[in-house]
Amino acid sequence: ESFPMERIQPERLKEAKTVIQKLFARNRFIQIVAEGKTARIRTDENSFIPVMMKRDVIVPVLQDAGFDHVALDLEGVSAVRRGN
Repeated sequence: ESFPMERIQPERLKEAKTVIQKLFARNRFIQIVAEGKTARIRTDENSFIPVMMKRDVIVPVLQDAGFDHVALDLEGVSAVRRGN
């Protein structure tokens, strides 16, 4: 039996992105990509540790927005540039 993929409400995702971006300096690139019920965080390699240090805030914010899983994209920003 297959279930339709639930989608995260755009306004809830936008609110979560705003909260998360405020945790970091303006010049730090943080992208949240919704893939079904998984939030994928893309950032530059220099931001991996700062993101991990704030995971106790980031994960609950994204879970409150409706995500079941939160992942850090280890390919970093280069994956964004390649279009992957």
